[in-house]
Amino acid sequence: MLEAGAYKATFNKPRKYVNKYWLVFVAKKPGQESRLGLAIAKKVLPKAVSRNRIKRLVREVFRHNRADLLNHDYVVLCRKGLDKQPNAALQLSLKTLLLKTTP
Repeated sequence: MLEAGAYKATFNKPRKYVNKYWLVFVAKKPGQESRLGLAIAKKVLPKAVSRNRIKRLVREVFRHNRADLLNHDYVVLCRKGLDKQPNAALQLSLKTLLLKTTP
């Protein structure tokens, strides 16, 4: 997602899914392919290296699970303390959260 309007629509009427590391907002978009938006704040991850690592990780999890996800818009935010966790734990945590969004 690149347009501000798409983010705004997702934040206006979201279904929210939360766990220890992630916050995922989901908005229904019938007839379109699933899209991913990232909102990784400097306040949560002050170092650019950490933000970029998390963005790569989220995109990879989304790409591997795209076939199982519905035609929705997903906006992923991260929580504090996330940067100290290994990639495998973060990937599993995000995957389970994303798969909860499907009925």
